[in-house]
Amino acid sequence: MNSSGHMQLESLRFLLPTILGDVFRRWLDILLAGLIAVMGAYVWITWSWQPQYSTTACYAVMTKATSGYVTYSTSSVTYTVATTFKYLIDSDILQAEVADAMGVETLNGTISTELLEDTNILYLTVTSDSPEETYEIMNTVMDTYQALVDTVLGSLTLDVLEQPSVPTAPSNELDRTQTLVMAGGAAVAAVILLLALLSYQRDAIKTDIDFQEKLNIKRLATIPKERRKLTQGLRKKQKYLLINQYPISYQFTEAIEKLRASFEYRADKHDCKVILVTSTMANEGKSTVSMNLALSLAKTGSRVVFVDGDLRNPTTHSMLKLDKEIRGDLGEFLQGTCDFSDVIIQHHKPEMFLLVGRKKYDNAAELLGSHMMSVMVRELRNRADYIIIDTPPAGFMIDTEEVSSYADGVVLVVRQNDSPTKMVQDVLDSLEQTGIQVLGCVFNNVQAWGGAGSASYHEHSHHSRERS
Repeated sequence: MNSSGHMQLESLRFLLPTILGDVFRRWLDILLAGLIAVMGAYVWITWSWQPQYSTTACYAVMTKATSGYVTYSTSSVTYTVATTFKYLIDSDILQAEVADAMGVETLNGTISTELLEDTNILYLTVTSDSPEETYEIMNTVMDTYQALVDTVLGSLTLDVLEQPSVPTAPSNELDRTQTLVMAGGAAVAAVILLLALLSYQRDAIKTDIDFQEKLNIKRLATIPKERRKLTQGLRKKQKYLLINQYPISYQFTEAIEKLRASFEYRADKHDCKVILVTSTMANEGKSTVSMNLALSLAKTGSRVVFVDGDLRNPTTHSMLKLDKEIRGDLGEFLQGTCDFSDVIIQHHKPEMFLLVGRKKYDNAAELLGSHMMSVMVRELRNRADYIIIDTPPAGFMIDTEEVSSYADGVVLVVRQNDSPTKMVQDVLDSLEQTGIQVLGCVFNNVQAWGGAGSASYHEHSHHSRERS
């Protein structure tokens, strides 16, 4: 298989799960479309369906000269005579005679015939809107046809083999269940196809190849979507995925270790100690990624200070269940209303410290850009190997730009199939314009058939230019 074929297969590994994920996330819309179609079909059937009733009589077409007739005749003469009679019955002449006999201008029903091939057996069927009218038309036909036959054909007569009866059920009965199921199924299929097409056309970072070609930046790691086992689902749902909490899959833990190794290499190469972790929009997993990175660094013996700089929406206290340990709030310290010792918390590992808070601040950008924040970071540089600062999303807030004045580098978390590509590109350009070193991106919450953490064929085979 050539290079283009490998790239297409590689893209499919990522595209199919994202498309399916987009479709099934809209399961409620799909269900509603199906229900609306079913209700629409039910209304249409109720208002448009007109029941029709049919009754049938069976005759043997005979000549008056015939004695002891043979019902199933194969005589070509008899068949020809019967065919002529069929044409007479089907003609407008008979229907006009029947309408006149019933005292109406137009017959409210249809008269049809079927002649068994090579026989003189004729089936006469009348169909109308009501059982009583259907039976009345049939009786009128039986009373009228002989006078017409005598006038036109002369020698023919009909011997009744099967008498007609009053119909008890519509002859065009609809299978309502089947119709409703077909309508609902067609609507569901149409909505699924539409959602799949919209997902495919949506310009977001979906594959490793998208990551390389659209962002043109170093990918520090690919963090797979963690699939929760059924046994875990029976317990209380775990909101945050941390490598020091059970149960976490080997693939997730390994991806975090790869992130830590790539991060250390890039940080040492560019002499970065104070690192910002941000994202383009909310809910891309930057807080979980930054905390796992800090935990992994501390696990290897590095002295780490983790700062929950997302003062608009602090999450570290709930992530690590620190409510009882927090004496002061990071925002209060930056405002000068509490001491540093009230804010800093030593984590269960001696190499890791936390600066967190619980309150939300509308003036977060002002606090992060304050002199107190700058002094605090400068002091922490002497105490730690790495200072990881979780900052608000950079796509809408200027908080990250405020912190970038005293930080060395930044890591951008990009969730698969989430932020529009143009927004991610604009955030990267904006970060570079501040002069801060962009160490790379983390491809987060990635689904791919065959595993999301493996490097793509495209990555092994081509060396694209990267922002360094």
